[in-house]
Amino acid sequence: MDGMNVEESAQIVVPIACEGLLVSIGYSPKREARVDLAPLIARPENYAAGIVDFAGAELTGSITFLSDFQFFAAALPAAGRSRPTPGSTSDRLRVRDLAMELSNQLLGRIKNQLYRRGVVLEPTLPHAVSDDAIRVVVRGCKKAPHVYLAASHRVFIWFETTAKNTPTMRPETGLVAEGDFFEF
Repeated sequence: MDGMNVEESAQIVVPIACEGLLVSIGYSPKREARVDLAPLIARPENYAAGIVDFAGAELTGSITFLSDFQFFAAALPAAGRSRPTPGSTSDRLRVRDLAMELSNQLLGRIKNQLYRRGVVLEPTLPHAVSDDAIRVVVRGCKKAPHVYLAASHRVFIWFETTAKNTPTMRPETGLVAEGDFFEF
């Protein structure tokens, strides 16, 4: 990735980070070549998404982690795992919380890889959407999503970016392993 455009390099990192995150929560993801957004548009009440915006000197944008409610229910920690009850406000809140957490963790993995190349991203707090707001989010995305099949669930990841002055990637610096803490 040395010398490569930052925006293009970031797009290469996304699938690696997403697959790693899905594996860490117990899935064996398979990349889908075909993108079918019709179910999201037709039945948005069955889906939730976590979104995190970010900014940096070289790159700004957002990441969206979207899947069906059953995916998030299955991904909940064992103590809180249960099938969401249709119409249950507390279940919808748990699912939306997990959607925000997973979008935040995914951006953290991407940030970590880009930081190794000198690209610093500053995230905002994550927010969640569901129901009709899903349609607005999907229609507002300009790039095609990365789509994974995780068990019987489709996971959609949009990484929307804008590069400032089309900077290029720098050589890799110190390694920071996933889950390690470091101070600035």
